[in-house]
Amino acid sequence: MSENNGAPKGPTDTETLKGGADVIATKLDGTTEAVFLRQIAAEDCDALLGMQENEMKIVEFYCKKPEGWAKTLTRDSYQLLVNEGDRINADFFFSWVERRIARQEKLLPGITNKMSEAALAAS
Repeated sequence: MSENNGAPKGPTDTETLKGGADVIATKLDGTTEAVFLRQIAAEDCDALLGMQENEMKIVEFYCKKPEGWAKTLTRDSYQLLVNEGDRINADFFFSWVERRIARQEKLLPGITNKMSEAALAAS
């Protein structure tokens, strides 16, 4: 994760106890909305992995909002939710990804490189 001027790099103890953070989001129409930016649970990791190419879906997932909700946010609020959602979830999620890759490699040694090569060839 990138440096963020002294802000915590992962979830604070309070965020962990609450399961996330309360954030005020500003919408394009000038209204504000209180949202709960949640810490994902282990059972959410598969779904989050599938969203990696769609940041708007990730924001909506973190906030438990319907599809299209992220389009209603100001750029600043959208950016805040992306950054804060990643901050409170990245350590847990990327540890899960690393464990998944390690298990995959134990079952099929070299599969990660083969999949990466196939993905590059397809693009």
